[in-house]
Amino acid sequence: MTRVSDGKTGAFTLDLRLPIATTWSSSWGEQPEILAYNGKSVWHLSPQGTPVTLLGEEALQVEATSFLATSHLLNLKKNKVGIAYVGAAKVGSRDTVEIEFTMPTAVKRQFYFDISSHLLFKESGGNRRRYAGDHLRRLSSGKCC
Repeated sequence: MTRVSDGKTGAFTLDLRLPIATTWSSSWGEQPEILAYNGKSVWHLSPQGTPVTLLGEEALQVEATSFLATSHLLNLKKNKVGIAYVGAAKVGSRDTVEIEFTMPTAVKRQFYFDISSHLLFKESGGNRRRYAGDHLRRLSSGKCC
């Protein structure tokens, strides 16, 4: 892939392992960056090569993201995840339905599902926002970010 902001080429890998382990890694030129959660702790390897254990709110955000990605939204009651139907919401030009997930650690995520296709259109919450639908670029173009 080629990063649009500075023209560097690189790769992105998302490795999901059940029940909850997740690794995000990206490499742009000679600088790898890794964010990982093994089910117990969250750690980050910076582009300078320094490993750091993440704590507090940042670790809770990564844990919530990892759980929702690996669980496929199954067994939420068993895992004590609260679900709330927020209602209809307009996202851009799309009609969506907003569902809020509250983790046992009080971290909240909002998912917006397209009314016509029932596919996830947008996800937001915490200190990160991730968009789908009209906001995604085709990966076949080789461009990112």
